[in-house]
Amino acid sequence: MIDFHWNALCRIGVTRVRLAIAAAVAPLIVPALFFASTALVSGYLDQGPGHLEKLTLITLAVSTISYLASAAAGIPIILLLHKLSRLTICYTALLAAITGFLGGYAFGLTHPGPGGFHPQSAISATALAASFSSTLVAMAFGLIAGLPLCRTLGRRKNREQ
Repeated sequence: MIDFHWNALCRIGVTRVRLAIAAAVAPLIVPALFFASTALVSGYLDQGPGHLEKLTLITLAVSTISYLASAAAGIPIILLLHKLSRLTICYTALLAAITGFLGGYAFGLTHPGPGGFHPQSAISATALAASFSSTLVAMAFGLIAGLPLCRTLGRRKNREQ
């Protein structure tokens, strides 16, 4: 069983309820931005309700992927940073960006483009989009949960010893 040291988190105002709310709401940031930007830029709102239903279904699919990716990558990141007493927004966003980039790169390699080849520009774009998305979710999680921006939890160890 993982000892999560709630006392260290409670000292900075992070509670189980805030963590649960952050875990439930943060993965919706990317699908909500996708829905809003697509609806406003593409003219879905002017084209009638049939097109908006398609956009809603696509957004629900993106939401499912966002929740699965957040759980698969986010839980280990949060547990690792907490164990190292480095659970801050900066460290969470940094590890999420790296994990998102690697996941997006792997996804680009395993899903070939037209003709069965892997265009490097598509792989790079996928990796950058995944990195940006995971960073947004991690920052939203940290802000909602009330994590400190860049300071560490607990006492600093004396470096002279």
